[in-house]
Amino acid sequence: MFYLLCVLTGLLIFRGRIIAKTRQKESRDREEKERELIQLRNEKLQAELSFKSSELASSTMAIIKKNEFLMNVKDMLRNQKEQLGTRYPDKYYDTLVQKIDENMSSQDDWKVFEANFERAHEQFMKTLKDNYEDLTPSDLRLCAFLRMNLSSKEIAPLLGISVRGVENHRYRLRKKFNLDADSNLTDFIIRL
Repeated sequence: MFYLLCVLTGLLIFRGRIIAKTRQKESRDREEKERELIQLRNEKLQAELSFKSSELASSTMAIIKKNEFLMNVKDMLRNQKEQLGTRYPDKYYDTLVQKIDENMSSQDDWKVFEANFERAHEQFMKTLKDNYEDLTPSDLRLCAFLRMNLSSKEIAPLLGISVRGVENHRYRLRKKFNLDADSNLTDFIIRL
């Protein structure tokens, strides 16, 4: 009887250990699967972010190219007006210049850019508006372009102003953020 009890106890202990090991293995397998799932989700999010960033860069470059083209057309038109003088009627010249200016500062371009920008840099504009309430819409645009790490030369056609105008705008923006002369405005905005 005693031997039978010892054997049964031994079998129960052995069975308990096997069950515990099986549960541990199942738990480790479950954790590993969860880690893999989290890693796949992170990779998917990174791929989406990369795609959105490249889409944003493409749309921005298209806007830059369009505005540069329109600025060149405007310069050519101005040169023709100077060469032809009164032979080129002012009303035609003024109408064409007005149409070019309207297309350079098109709100549709900004809406497309803003939508792409918001998808790539979620909550950036909201953070700016919440922390710096005195920023104007043009300040917000400049901040978005700086967040993309664009140079003043690349920003100028997007805003339809000269490079010097962008530098002046950057200076005023630096004052609104209370940055000293040694601080890099672009780095500040990227860190927000």
